[in-house]
Amino acid sequence: MITWLARRKAEIIEKITATKQGEDPLPVLEWCLAIQYLKACILGQKVDTSSPHAVIKSLFKDFKKDDSIKRDTREWNDMIQFVLNRKTDFDSALTFLKQASATTMGAVHFAVNPNTKSCFRTDELVLAVERLMAADWDIEAKLPGSIPQKHLLYNSATLLKLLYPSVKKAMAADTKEAAKVVGKLEEYIGELTQKNLIDALAAIQDLFSVFAANGIMGSTELRVKYEKPPIETAKTILEHVKLINDAATASAVKQLTAYSGNSLNALYGFLRDIQTIAQKADQEGAKARKDIAATGGFAGTDALSEAALTSMEALYAQLENMEV
Repeated sequence: MITWLARRKAEIIEKITATKQGEDPLPVLEWCLAIQYLKACILGQKVDTSSPHAVIKSLFKDFKKDDSIKRDTREWNDMIQFVLNRKTDFDSALTFLKQASATTMGAVHFAVNPNTKSCFRTDELVLAVERLMAADWDIEAKLPGSIPQKHLLYNSATLLKLLYPSVKKAMAADTKEAAKVVGKLEEYIGELTQKNLIDALAAIQDLFSVFAANGIMGSTELRVKYEKPPIETAKTILEHVKLINDAATASAVKQLTAYSGNSLNALYGFLRDIQTIAQKADQEGAKARKDIAATGGFAGTDALSEAALTSMEALYAQLENMEV
C-alpha cells in the first residue's frame, strides 16, 4: 500500500519531470549532479569525465574526505569544512538524485536502496550531464533568482547558491599561491623548462653522492625520493606547472577541477624539499670550511675533500636564494 508520503513524493517528482508546452522541466537533477561534482572536486576525489555515462556512474556515490590530502590555502580548507558542516544537505542531495531518477516499470520508485542495483532514467541524466559539461559545471547564473525557503525541490539550488561563492574565494587564493610557488621555483631554477629542472635535479643527486662519499648523514627519505632519473621527476613537475598555468585565466569551477588533483601541494612539496636540501648543503659547507681552517688545509684531515666542498658550494650557490 502506497503511503501518503510516497504519493506526495511522487507528485513532486512529477513536477520535476513533466514538461508543459514551451517550458523546460525543473532542473533538479542538474542541480544535484552539480553538487556531487563540486563535492568530489573539493574533497579531491576523481570523477571520470570520459563520457556522460561515465560521469553519472562516478557521481552516483558518496564522497569521503581523504585525510592524506593536504591543501595549502586556508580558503580551500574552509571550503572542505563547508562540505563537512553541511553533510546532511549534501547527503540529501545525493539521496534525492538517486530517488528522483530511479524507476520501476516507468513509475517513480521511492523504495530504492542506494546500496543495491537500480534502474535509472538514463536519458534525463545524460541530458543533464551534457548540459553541465557544456557549461564547465558552472550553472550559478542559471540558478533561480528567488528560491522558496524549506522547499524540497529547491534545497539543492539553495545549497549551490551558497557553494559557488566559496569555490570562487578558494580558487582566487589557490591561483595566487600558484603564482607565488612558481615564482619562487623560477628564482633559482630559471624558467621551468625540462632542461633547467633536469640540471637542478642532477645537482641534487650529485650532492647526495658527495654526502655518501664523505660519511655525511643526509635525509634518506629525500635521497630515495630523488634517486630516480631526473627526467622522470622533471616531467612530473612540468605536468603540474602546465595544469596550473592553463587554469590561471579559467573560470572558478574549471580551476577547481584543475586544482582538485593537488598540483599546488605537489609544487610546494618540491619547493620545501629544495629548501631542506639547500639548508643541509649550507650547514655541511660551513662545517667543512671551519674544519679546513682549523687544520690549515686538506692534507691529513678528516674534513671534506676539496672536490666535495666545491660541489656543495656550487649547489648551494644555485639554491641560496630559496626562502622558507
